[in-house]
Amino acid sequence: MRNQLEKIVQLHEITLKDINSGKVFMEIESPLDDCVGFEEVEFLSSEDEIYIPGDYLVSGKVKLNDGTIMPALLYMDVSSSGECMSAYVLINEGFIDLYEKTSPEKIGKQNDQVHPIKYNLCRRIEGDIHTSDHF
Repeated sequence: MRNQLEKIVQLHEITLKDINSGKVFMEIESPLDDCVGFEEVEFLSSEDEIYIPGDYLVSGKVKLNDGTIMPALLYMDVSSSGECMSAYVLINEGFIDLYEKTSPEKIGKQNDQVHPIKYNLCRRIEGDIHTSDHF
């Protein structure tokens, strides 16, 4: 049996394989060092929605303004009706947040080629009012 602390992962430990397999991670605080980490959420069925208030990393895809589609982890606030707070894409150097000002140059694009982004989640969020941001 795994210890509860062994289930806590940091963003940099999540892999492209995790994203492509549709994993979802809920943000939690480590009881030992007050460090924020993420724990994988298990669902009973492929139709289950995310409904427990909190912050989640949800596997999905982002569509850049130039039409490029990339696998991503979307940092979603389920407490505020599914607001996307960050969109992390994996490049050779690790994850970058497309909401950061310098992200376009890190992926070799201009700002207008990246923003605005649209996204597609592997799981629906109950009560999501931000569906105009989906593709």
